[in-house]
Amino acid sequence: FKAAHDLAVRAIKQGIKAVVVLSYFGWMLGSPGFSATEKRHVRAWIPLFLVCCMFWMLWGQVFTALVVYFDEVVPRVIYGFEVPVAWGASMQCIWMIFLSGAIASLWTRLGKRQPGTPMKFVLSLFVLAAGYYCFVPYIKAGEPMSMLVFVGVLFLITVAELLISPIAISLATKIAPASFRTQMVAVNFLSLSLGFTAGGVLFDAHYNKEAAADFYIELTVISLVCAVALLVLVPVLNRMLKDVD
Repeated sequence: FKAAHDLAVRAIKQGIKAVVVLSYFGWMLGSPGFSATEKRHVRAWIPLFLVCCMFWMLWGQVFTALVVYFDEVVPRVIYGFEVPVAWGASMQCIWMIFLSGAIASLWTRLGKRQPGTPMKFVLSLFVLAAGYYCFVPYIKAGEPMSMLVFVGVLFLITVAELLISPIAISLATKIAPASFRTQMVAVNFLSLSLGFTAGGVLFDAHYNKEAAADFYIELTVISLVCAVALLVLVPVLNRMLKDVD
């Protein structure tokens, strides 16, 4: 009964968030107070917003499946010292500190040669898929992933995050109607809320310790499908965002 109750509560929360998001998008697209250009930008943002939701659903497994793997599989004893499980997530934060400046510098150096926002989203999903697939050979072979390799996987997942998270916030501020800029950023953060909640449901419903490889394959496939679907839309989205991106 408790499991069914928790699932129902999650479903209701997700439904409320979805209604809020749809209301915002519907208002911006239907209101005469927004220009045709602003509405074009909003239409371009909708598929990118959905991709953000999917990304955070997948990325959120850093705090579910990866914690379980780090706790139960990865050898954590180094010269007699057992690395605490909590340090696993901290490693990802350390990568964030080191890489955020480097990637920002890369975009600055590339200037107009850098990929557009939709393509950065695509690259993010491909990198995320590569990160999760790294677990599959180890699990199928019955061999534990070393601490060094685990840290390398977190490197990939962090790169994926940096290809989408700051980019999404930046785009939200660029395309937001003048009277809606703050709220547009808030809508962007709703993608995290929707994604993390869906990620928890995904883990509860699909993760099985005895078939963990299947779960990581599922994460990889979902990420690749989203990446390919968005890649098909890249030319259209680039045209719709040509005056802001």
